[in-house]
Amino acid sequence: SVGGDAGGGDGVESGHSYIPFPDMLARNGYNDFLLGVDMVDNIAYTCFNEEVGGMRKAMSCISGNILSFDLTFKAAKTIVARVPGSTAVYRPYKSLAVVMNEFGEVLGFWFLQKDTEAFEDIKPMLEALRARLKRIHGADFEPVAIYVDKCCHQRSKWHEVFPNSQIKLDAFHWFARWGDCIRLPPHHPRVLTFNSRMRDAVLQCDKAEYDAHMKRVCEEMGAMGVERAAEERGEAKDDDAMDEGEGAGEVAGEDAGENGLEGRG
Repeated sequence: SVGGDAGGGDGVESGHSYIPFPDMLARNGYNDFLLGVDMVDNIAYTCFNEEVGGMRKAMSCISGNILSFDLTFKAAKTIVARVPGSTAVYRPYKSLAVVMNEFGEVLGFWFLQKDTEAFEDIKPMLEALRARLKRIHGADFEPVAIYVDKCCHQRSKWHEVFPNSQIKLDAFHWFARWGDCIRLPPHHPRVLTFNSRMRDAVLQCDKAEYDAHMKRVCEEMGAMGVERAAEERGEAKDDDAMDEGEGAGEVAGEDAGENGLEGRG
């Protein structure tokens, strides 16, 4: 029996004894075995190698009519790699490019080894994405709009890949432009109030307009197979109702048997 109080996680809880978990920084655990960084990395690599094929296939089936592109540097710089034969580490990537659709699904992401925003570095990835969209929808398909940062400077380059798509400034970077025009500190109450009201003015639409768009989206999703999903849900409900009916019949038969009567379905 392991001593300790019930609330401290020392081995006793509700009258049951068990071997306590060691601290994560302890030099020895079960069987004097240390859970090291190498083991955690091996587990992560194994899971990745097993799932990467399915993940790539699943992502290759995702499409979208409205795309959003962004290039970030902070996320890429959190990734470190170990120098072979040494304990030294380095950061192999400088930036991360991500493309999402109107439903918030990721169509693709690419780690880049440059910290510049040169369009030539991402153009091969975008051309591959264009080929995928045309493979899914047909040779004439192009996204209705693509939201990016610095749309005025990048529009002509984006049109080299998507010539018929509208290139617009995304809402996040549009809001960020206002920060350069306000002299008060970012966390000042007046600044927070202004940002909140500006967000509501831009992102909240009229209810009738919202309902009209939602109806159109639901109709498009229905054409893509959502109707079949609804039918499956209806069939499941019918099965549940049938099970409940059979159960009620069995209960009725049992009651009739107890009263000396023959239960008939």
